[in-house]
Amino acid sequence: MNKKVWISIAAVLLAAVAGWFLWPTAPEYGDSYSEQQRKLWNERRAILPWIWALADGIPDVDAEFLSRVLGKDKMWVKDEWKRRKECIKSIDNERIKIKWEEKLAYPVPSVIHEDWASLAAEQVPIQECLRRANGGDAEACLVMACHLGWGNREYSEELGWRGARDVGYWLDRAEKLNHQGARFLKEFLRMTLPESRKTITEISGSTIYCVRKACPNYEDLPGYEGFLNCMRNGDLVAYSLIVKMAWNLTLPDKERMLLLESLRRQVKSGDVRAMEKLSDLIFFVSQDTYRCNFDMIREMKDSFWGRAVGFLPFKAQGSLWNGLVRIGLLDVEDTETMKELREGMDCARKAARRGSLAGMNCCLWNGVICSDYYTQEDWDEVFRYYHTLLERNYIPFQPLRDDLFRQDRSDLDLVTGFYDYKLLENAIKEIRGQQEYDGAELFKNINKRMDIGDVDTVRRQLDEWIAMSGADAILSKLLADSSFWNVSPELARIYADKVQELADEGDPFGKLVLGYCHEHGLGVPRDLGKAWRYYLESRDTVGFFVKRLPDGYMDPDNGEEICSASMQEAPDLFLLSLGIRHTDFPGRDEKLMYALAQELEDSVSSSLPGNVSYLLGRVYEDGIGTPVDKEKALKFYEKGKNHIGCTDGVERLLQEETKGISKENNP
Repeated sequence: MNKKVWISIAAVLLAAVAGWFLWPTAPEYGDSYSEQQRKLWNERRAILPWIWALADGIPDVDAEFLSRVLGKDKMWVKDEWKRRKECIKSIDNERIKIKWEEKLAYPVPSVIHEDWASLAAEQVPIQECLRRANGGDAEACLVMACHLGWGNREYSEELGWRGARDVGYWLDRAEKLNHQGARFLKEFLRMTLPESRKTITEISGSTIYCVRKACPNYEDLPGYEGFLNCMRNGDLVAYSLIVKMAWNLTLPDKERMLLLESLRRQVKSGDVRAMEKLSDLIFFVSQDTYRCNFDMIREMKDSFWGRAVGFLPFKAQGSLWNGLVRIGLLDVEDTETMKELREGMDCARKAARRGSLAGMNCCLWNGVICSDYYTQEDWDEVFRYYHTLLERNYIPFQPLRDDLFRQDRSDLDLVTGFYDYKLLENAIKEIRGQQEYDGAELFKNINKRMDIGDVDTVRRQLDEWIAMSGADAILSKLLADSSFWNVSPELARIYADKVQELADEGDPFGKLVLGYCHEHGLGVPRDLGKAWRYYLESRDTVGFFVKRLPDGYMDPDNGEEICSASMQEAPDLFLLSLGIRHTDFPGRDEKLMYALAQELEDSVSSSLPGNVSYLLGRVYEDGIGTPVDKEKALKFYEKGKNHIGCTDGVERLLQEETKGISKENNP
């Protein structure tokens, strides 16, 4: 090959290299408003990527988790967290600034009529789910059990007497409809209710302190094999119920893994419903951030290199661990928990792109925070999904929308850069009103019906409310919302009759509210003796049920302010308050009142709520069932900050003390 050819080849190569470096590339972001927001959002995600977002605890960062997965010490993590949060604020301010400069008027989507027939029972309004359950749909019966026991909450919570009864009723219905897992779930509920009570270490107001314990063996319970068949068939609702029933009892992995493998096989065949279930199982049913982070660290410790670190002297373990993390031998991405989260997100995206509303919902709940970089396609999908779920009035999307003005959620931080905040809030309220069984709206309708004397419709609507939301919903409103009693005497009587009916069924909450009705003359003649008796019956029948009063109660000793309590202590509080405010009525027992005061004092070891402090102070100040002890009364009053009765008690006793000193000095 001659010299000219070599020169030609070299020239061509040189030109190619020069073109590679000098040819103008397409810009990463466009000039539009949306592209400006995407650029800022990606900068935000670069500062606070997913692994940092997982550690975003309340009220502070989970420094232990980040320290482990990043290979840094805790002080560095805390300082870096503060720095990154400040950077996020700066970026968010810039996003808001360009939003107002743009003066956007993005229309909030209007709701279209939804064809519920295409959606599963847990994805439709409660009215539609109830219709299906009454029509013989076994899965809908299980969803009703889940709804009446735990509402829309994704987390497990203690069951009250009525909730347990409602769950049992719908499981009975499901069993009669030949649901394979219903029999076992009934037996599991009976077994775990008293066992769950043993996990509670302290009750103080609405705060219930618990410890986790291993769930007792349940494989010998009747119907267990049928439940396993449900797992083999991918029955997520049945598994959701056992998780909620277990509450603080730790379940083994057997049933979950059986369900997981079943859903994985169905996903491989392209089943969109299985994709929805798999993502829901991973993100909504069996995971919470704290548990997820704990499992990741546990898996890192159980790995080969994690165990090797454990053989070293304790002082040397931290530095070696950090070093292994930095060189990649210990990597959180290698844990099964992280792989499962990625798998769940992948299933949600696949389902969403095939038109699944559940997939879109999961993407918004979790995908926004999982993605550390947004392509133009990713960006467009977020808004399309949000718009679609609002427009289609997708029911499981409701909790996400409810959180819009109460929590700092990444998806909502993103989307409110395009919608006017107030317009979005109003649209959400309007949409909720169209699909939820709204107690306040029902109350208005009931008043209208009473105005025209339609008593039968009023009674029917109350029964519908109970069927949709559970009896605790109406009992809670009657105990905590005075507007429900600012009605005609006829309507008040209907309320009281319903409370009497619920109390006669043995409901301790019903008995408590019935006592409240008699104490204050609400719908019935005032009778303090009956009020005392019903409070006692409530106390005697509450058993191991520790359900929080959903909306608290109006504290007569604190200007009718709403006060929190659990059913375990509420009867005691009501008895003491009644006996202190009224000293002469049939049945009043000062020895019992003192015993109740001692129980309350002993049951709360960490701190006394204001309402409890006041009642204990009055017992000792007035000498109810015990000698007068004003020094002890003053100590209790001083603990009850922001309680009118305690404030007055401190002032009263200090004045008496001052007068006593003055008399001693000036006999």
